[in-house]
Amino acid sequence: MKQIQSITIKHYFDSDPDASYLGEYSSHRNKFSFDRRFLRDQNQGEYRYFNPAVNPLTAKTQKERKELYLQAKRNYERMESLQRGNWQFIGIKAEAKITVNGIIQHISSGGLWGIESDIGDDYIEEVEKAELSDLKNQLKELGFKQEQINKIEVQKDDKIY
Repeated sequence: MKQIQSITIKHYFDSDPDASYLGEYSSHRNKFSFDRRFLRDQNQGEYRYFNPAVNPLTAKTQKERKELYLQAKRNYERMESLQRGNWQFIGIKAEAKITVNGIIQHISSGGLWGIESDIGDDYIEEVEKAELSDLKNQLKELGFKQEQINKIEVQKDDKIY
């Protein structure tokens, strides 16, 4: 006999995110870099330079150069905000606790990682729905009937693991 015990949406701390779309910290200056020591943002043991992913020096026009500079500055401020702990990267998964022949099993959706924690409730809810749909499809593949799946109240755990 098999039974669904619970379904829960969980958020996890992403311990190895890829923030390279913003830029990267380095001890080496690129052609265009922010000097964190000069800007008084560098703490002991931290890299001196921030090399943004966009380079205003590659612009063909003055207008484009200004736009790229503003983007580079926003990227720098965003990365500094991340380093100060004002936001973090998270992953979202839907998880089910099931019993098969008296043995408790845990299954989960594939999960989506690298989500900015302050991106907004609408996007977070969209990801949660997609992960829940993925999990429900897996439960169907395991032989659970739609009625069994629909009967379970989905819990949302607000804690970040």
